[in-house]
Amino acid sequence: TVMSNINLIQFKNKTAKDSPPKNLWNIPDEDFEKYELEDLGLVVWVPRELDHHHADILRAEVEMLIQVYHVKNLVFDFEGTDFMDSSGIGVLIGRSRNLGYSNGVVYARNLNGRVKKIFKASGLGKIIYVISEDGKE
Repeated sequence: TVMSNINLIQFKNKTAKDSPPKNLWNIPDEDFEKYELEDLGLVVWVPRELDHHHADILRAEVEMLIQVYHVKNLVFDFEGTDFMDSSGIGVLIGRSRNLGYSNGVVYARNLNGRVKKIFKASGLGKIIYVISEDGKE
């Protein structure tokens, strides 16, 4: 399933002011972008529900992109994310650990109230830099 989704990946040089994709993994939309390269690093728009199924897909695709494009920094964008279970938390921790070996950084942005609670309860906020709405960490 991972390879069938690879054709949805498109990269553009956009600024942080550009609007994120609105699809949020309601596939199939051929114009949908779930990953982009920005100045800060590879931006990953997290699906509406980051459950076990989506976590496996996200993990495999992000790992492939990190290797192919030699990504140093990773930005998870949680705009539109309503749910994340322990497998989603595991994806974030794993990417943080893997990028940490090469002095890379994992960021999170656009956290809603529910995702902020998950970050606090799980301790993710201690290992992942959270970018606030005003652009500060």
